[in-house]
Amino acid sequence: SWHFVFNCPNKQFIWKTIWEQHFDSPFSATALSRTLFNFQFPQLKQQYDPPALVILGHALASVWRHHWAMVFDHQPF
Repeated sequence: SWHFVFNCPNKQFIWKTIWEQHFDSPFSATALSRTLFNFQFPQLKQQYDPPALVILGHALASVWRHHWAMVFDHQPF
């Protein structure tokens, strides 16, 4: 579900923070959804940032790593 990917407040905070650091367009759940599922990448803020796919891949891996650490190891998210 959408909640599991990015609508959970903890996850949405992380996505919003990463988005605002790297992309020019404003953050929204719709923009993130378009980016993750349709590969419609927004303009990067800096010319020398890693490619958008690398940024989002690292973010997704980090979100899930912390999610499962919370579930199985009772670590705060």
